Amino acid sequence: MMKQRVITSVIGLPILIGIIMTKNALLINSILMVVCLIGLNEFYDSFENYNKSFSLIGFGFTILYYIFVPPSIDSSLGIFIFLFLISLILYSIVFYNKNNVKYIGITFLGFFYVTYMFSYISKIINIKPQGYVFVWLIFIVAWSSDTFAYVVGKTIGKRKLTPELSPNKSVEGFIGGIIGASILSFIYGIIVLRSTNVNINGFPLYCFLIGSIGAIISQCGDLIASLIKRFNGIKDFGKIIPGHGGILDRFDSVILVTPFIYYILSALMKYR
Repeated sequence: MMKQRVITSVIGLPILIGIIMTKNALLINSILMVVCLIGLNEFYDSFENYNKSFSLIGFGFTILYYIFVPPSIDSSLGIFIFLFLISLILYSIVFYNKNNVKYIGITFLGFFYVTYMFSYISKIINIKPQGYVFVWLIFIVAWSSDTFAYVVGKTIGKRKLTPELSPNKSVEGFIGGIIGASILSFIYGIIVLRSTNVNINGFPLYCFLIGSIGAIISQCGDLIASLIKRFNGIKDFGKIIPGHGGILDRFDSVILVTPFIYYILSALMKYR
């Protein structure tokens, strides 16, 4: 399993770097949309006896969202969500089933948890003038937290963090994830301050704080994914990524931490 993870990371990381380095918004949004569609399918598939016809509405609105809702404009989101819910309700009325309310809830939750939360990656990239620099902080916080939590937990972990929900996670690993993400985020802040035109006083310190709080949020994101999997009685959301599982298994920590990083960075750029 670990060997597969390393191989996947060695192959996947350069691809991720290459995609972001293109600074091509259309390409990045298109790939993000495809990732969301795969993740959304994993989410819907995880629920037993879910009416798959509802998922088509979720897929359709995911495509429409990435095409027609600009990442810099939040005001249009309310209208979009309204239309999404109206579509689900009308479909439920036309094709009545006593479980339709449950299907509406699952469909909407999937859209919010996967499509909307992932879209904050585009929002961060859209932060002027250094969004393409800031976007790396997402993956540094999320994946360093995961890695350090795993290594520390395997090495010295003794006290279970959530024994019933995720028995392999330990308190020591949780703390190790916070420390590791904080240090790497601080180093990232120093590199950015010295090698780019980002002009924010104390930026490395801000990154340290983002790493500290973000690591907690990131690991909570991991636990939320575990909660969904435990509820549905599955081990992984999918098998598309060798050694990791599905898209949601690999990006569960990214999903929750991205909005947090977006709002903090937006505030820093606004009030610097």
